[in-house]
Amino acid sequence: MHISPAYNAGFFVMTERIQKQAKEMGGQLSYPPSVLYAGESSRRMEFVRRAFNRSAVSNFGVGIEPTVDTTGVMRYKLDIGLSKTAEGFEGAVIAADTQTMIPEVVEGGVILTSKGKPKNQRELHQNLSNIQRTSEVTGENPFYQVESSSGLLHVNSAHVQIEDKHTCMVELNKPGVARLITEDGFAEYLKVFAAFYSGPPYSTNNMPPLSPADLSSGLSLPVLLQMGIVESVQGIHKTDNAFREVLRHNIHIVAVGISPAILEAVQVDSQKAIYEWGWLNQVVDHALEPQHP
Repeated sequence: MHISPAYNAGFFVMTERIQKQAKEMGGQLSYPPSVLYAGESSRRMEFVRRAFNRSAVSNFGVGIEPTVDTTGVMRYKLDIGLSKTAEGFEGAVIAADTQTMIPEVVEGGVILTSKGKPKNQRELHQNLSNIQRTSEVTGENPFYQVESSSGLLHVNSAHVQIEDKHTCMVELNKPGVARLITEDGFAEYLKVFAAFYSGPPYSTNNMPPLSPADLSSGLSLPVLLQMGIVESVQGIHKTDNAFREVLRHNIHIVAVGISPAILEAVQVDSQKAIYEWGWLNQVVDHALEPQHP
């Protein structure tokens, strides 16, 4: 499997498109006095509060989401959000959706299938087994992919909707995945997962602990990295000097999914909002600490 090292090329293209759209609407969009976040994720809500710290921020539960791609879900959330704004509302509705794509062997080749939050451990184990089986059939390293779409509806004298989409490709190593699907390896994954998501990055930032049932597909990039199973992210190997920066960028995509380009379109300093976020940097540092037997 060849993954281009130009991991952020798509981001810059999308940034230019969003900036062009804003200019066509008369310049950079104004900073919103109010922000309505469409969702209930504690991580996204914390991030929205941080990014829009001069805005009145609120949120709501979306309920059952349509079974479509990330862009479709994100647009659905924005539509629901707009319907909940009061007459005369000025500000922004913001939404994001993240889905994990698991490779599966089918007649005729390999496909990527979006997997929701696992209802039980059997579903999580099946996701891992599909990754391992695909690697066996293709002879390539095991992998999975995370897609994230985010959007912002700017509500003022006119409605302007801007969108962005990112993909995170995670390459794993064969021995690690082979162990994961064994009884002992699967139990170890659950143990490390529980320790990570109840540990310092979460406990010291007043974020609720998570279980695999809280994540798309039940797969955690930080946990897999901590267990020594991740080989590369977006084609950047874990031994590369640039890996930490790439990892931080992509953990933000996986965990929050709100694009830097969307923030910048409404005059938010994305560098400060994202890369100076204490929680995000703690997660990255903790993920880079290997587990010891």
